[in-house]
Amino acid sequence: MQEFPDFQGHRYTDLDFVSHYYYGGRKLALSEIGHLREIAEHYAYAAGGTGVFYRLAGQVADRARIARHGGFTHPF
Repeated sequence: MQEFPDFQGHRYTDLDFVSHYYYGGRKLALSEIGHLREIAEHYAYAAGGTGVFYRLAGQVADRARIARHGGFTHPF
């Protein structure tokens, strides 16, 4: 699993986003504005069981039920 370093810079606020939208500026990465970790974690563990890790766990369980005994391989 990817580890994200603790953010040390200025974390963008709502006002920062609005200002950047209206007044422009260079393209920014999520890691530059302090929101990378929370967005990546939301994608991985989204509420309601729709996150990547929940779906992957479900796929593994489904495949294991089909195999029933022994090991299995699957191109997840």
